[in-house]
Amino acid sequence: YNRENQKSILHQVYDYVTKHSIETLIKNKNLSHIIVHSPENKNRLESTVNNIDENKISVLPAPTPSPPDDLTQTEARNELHLPVDESVLLFFGGLRYGKGPDILIKALKNIQEDITVIFAGPAGRYDSEDVESWQDTIGPNINVVNRVKFIDEQDVYKYFIASDIVVLPYRRMKGISGPLRRACITGTP
Repeated sequence: YNRENQKSILHQVYDYVTKHSIETLIKNKNLSHIIVHSPENKNRLESTVNNIDENKISVLPAPTPSPPDDLTQTEARNELHLPVDESVLLFFGGLRYGKGPDILIKALKNIQEDITVIFAGPAGRYDSEDVESWQDTIGPNINVVNRVKFIDEQDVYKYFIASDIVVLPYRRMKGISGPLRRACITGTP
């Protein structure tokens, strides 16, 4: 069998174990209520888990703070010491394998325009030294901004407002994305 089939089998096993675990917890009355982050998650539970009472599932959107109302893109770029007259791409969050910063670097090799790419967030599988070395593997038209560190909450939205686009080259298939929620809130594609 090939890798794609193996992945499919692993996902099937994961889904089965999750479903079976929830059913067992409900049957044994060890689980009295489930909170999910979206109506889609609630619908998926109701359609896949046997004997689940829809009244025992609540939807509570993942908490995301509100952005500042009065900050312009130019102001955000100035505060973050970013170029004002260039397209800015943002990779935000931990530099983990599942988030795919290496996928972004491979894609950037095909870009001909002058752009700035920000890597902002804590180190993971990749760190500040990796980000510095990436600059050498892509064209001189791409300015890599290395902000590999914990970003204070007061500065998080500045990065999203300053950017023209947020790039999410994720490998993972499930879960919620904080950067995606913040991009939506700020209207950053």
